[in-house]
Formats: sequence, structure tokens, C-alpha cells
Amino acid sequence: MPLDHQLIETTHQFPSFSLNEDLFLFDRRDFKYLFRREDLKNILDRLKAHYYILTIEGKTFSDYRTTYFDTDDFDLYKAHHNGKRNRYKVRLRNYRDSELAYLEVKFKSNKQRTLKKRVLKGNTHHFTPEDYQFLKSAIPYDPNDLSASLMTRYIRLTLVNFNYSEKVTLDFDLQFKHLKNWKETRMQELGIIEVKNEGNRHRPLLPRLMNNGLIRNKRISKYCLGMSLLDPHIKKNLYKPKLLFIDQMKKV
Repeated sequence: MPLDHQLIETTHQFPSFSLNEDLFLFDRRDFKYLFRREDLKNILDRLKAHYYILTIEGKTFSDYRTTYFDTDDFDLYKAHHNGKRNRYKVRLRNYRDSELAYLEVKFKSNKQRTLKKRVLKGNTHHFTPEDYQFLKSAIPYDPNDLSASLMTRYIRLTLVNFNYSEKVTLDFDLQFKHLKNWKETRMQELGIIEVKNEGNRHRPLLPRLMNNGLIRNKRISKYCLGMSLLDPHIKKNLYKPKLLFIDQMKKV
């Protein structure tokens, strides 16, 4: 779905900030919400008085591509699907506009905190010796057992509140490609908002600025969503209510 002129103009009404490693909140609480693509401008109108927007060389919209890695038995996916505490994701994230790529490990603790580690990497999906050392120190899996399982691509807007304690990402035009059976799909009607903050004393600001119906509180993993949509053989019984919820939102 192309970006319309009004949406682009709305993002330019935000005060801007530049990319800064200190703003990534590598130890945080995550909150996730679904929104309808048609409501994106209304959502941004409610946020522009409270957040800065990431601007790189005059651009506010960023093109992301992420490749997830898993074992042959999809152990990382199953841990997330089953709601296991102390679970991991391994991914290669390409920032298409800046031509940077990072190998990342996300760890979800049993205290509902998300910790992220990453190292700068080339675009290759093959692990270098340095990548192996990083992964061995960060995950309880043998890096030799991991291979590329799913690729996602989407457009992202990145916001941060005025005291820099809360980061918000709005992802839409989501595309998924299964890297084992090569099936593909696209989700244009809905997008995913992630609110990332320190989490101990701060309630998320974003949901307090929304009217009922603009966003829906629903924990959606892009990795699990893509695998559930594209792999007919993978376990997904616990994810089916979320897939049904997504279908209902598309029809409203």
C-alpha cells in the first residue's frame, strides 16, 4: 500500500530526533498493540504533540528486513508459542536505508523484561567466527544448529517521548517469507505498535492518548505470526485465537 501525501505530511509535523545508540533501551518492558492501516494518520495526529520522530536524511519512514534463525525443530518458535519464560530470538536485522545490519539476540526473562544484545554484521546469512562467539555467549543453543527460517519486511516509524524514557515503533505493510518451504504472504490491512519503556515506574504513555478502537492491546510476535501463517505443519494451537482476532480486525 503506497504512502499517501497526507500521511507523509503528518510525520513532518513531529519534532525530529537523530539515531542514537543510547535510545535503544536494551533492558526494557515491551507492550504491543494492533492497529488498522487506515487509522495510522489518526494515531499519528494524537501522538505528534508528545513524541519526537526519527528522521534520517529527511526521511521518517524506514525500510526494515529481518531474518530469523531457528533449529530444524523450531525450538525457539515453540518456546514462544508455549509461553515459556526465559526464551530467545535470534535474528539478522537489515536497516535498508542506512545499509547497516546487526545480528541480534532478544531474551525475554521470567520477569517480563526484554534484554537485547547485538553486534554489527554484514548482510550474509552465514555466521562468521565472530558471530559464533557472540551467539555462544548469548544463547543456550549451539549456533551450528541454527539456520534461517523466516524473513519479514515492513515499513517502520520510530518515535521517542520528550523525556526519552519511552520508544514507540509503528510497523506496517508487513511481508513474510518462509525460508524452508518458500511460501509468502502479506498483511496490508493491519500494523503492529511496540511500546518499549523502562517499565518499573512508568506506565506507557501511548495507550493513554488513544481513543477506544484505534489500537488493540494484543501481544503479537512477527516471527510467530509469520510462521503460523505460512507453515501448515508447525504447532499453532495456542496461537489460533490471535489469528482469529487478526481476521476479525481486518473485517471491521
